[in-house]
Amino acid sequence: MSTQFDPYYSWLGIPPAEQPPNHYRLLGITLFEPNEDVIQNGLDQRMMHLRSFSGGPRGREAERLITEVSQAGVCLLRRDRRQAYDTQLKTSLQAEVERATARPPAIPPPAMAVPPVSPHPNQPVQQISPPNPMPPQLGPARRSIVAERRARRGFPIVPTILGTGIGLSIACLAWILLSPGDASFDKIVQLTAPEQDAEGSD
Repeated sequence: MSTQFDPYYSWLGIPPAEQPPNHYRLLGITLFEPNEDVIQNGLDQRMMHLRSFSGGPRGREAERLITEVSQAGVCLLRRDRRQAYDTQLKTSLQAEVERATARPPAIPPPAMAVPPVSPHPNQPVQQISPPNPMPPQLGPARRSIVAERRARRGFPIVPTILGTGIGLSIACLAWILLSPGDASFDKIVQLTAPEQDAEGSD
């Protein structure tokens, strides 16, 4: 596939981004060069280089560039014309800079949230819960209040006495019922028998 021939780029090394070139770029010298000898040498080199293509198959493009380079050299070699051209070129370059800085910056597209990928297609993604926070520690004032309340409560005396009394009563009753042939019990029966007989005789 053939590309379109660009004589500026192919013969003079001027890329499309710098076209159409100004007079200094066309002669291959520094922008706003004031030295006339440098300008004349740049003009001679360009003319000699382009004349080598004028007899070839692209002679028409070579002749057109020879004319443009010749006009640029004449303009820059005449001081009054060069000053007027420099003023016009500075204005043009300043306008290009202002247009470039006035463009709004490109806003990147918002990032899309990507869901977490499960290691297995049929297994749901496990949500990792944050660790349980540590219980708050009691401060010195809080610890002193708790210790004071515990000291006021003291030892549980009343429940202890009640429990001890009930236990002793149950133990005595069991001992009386389970003791065989108690002499004291027989003695009590013998002492109470005559009294019952006397009451019966009366």
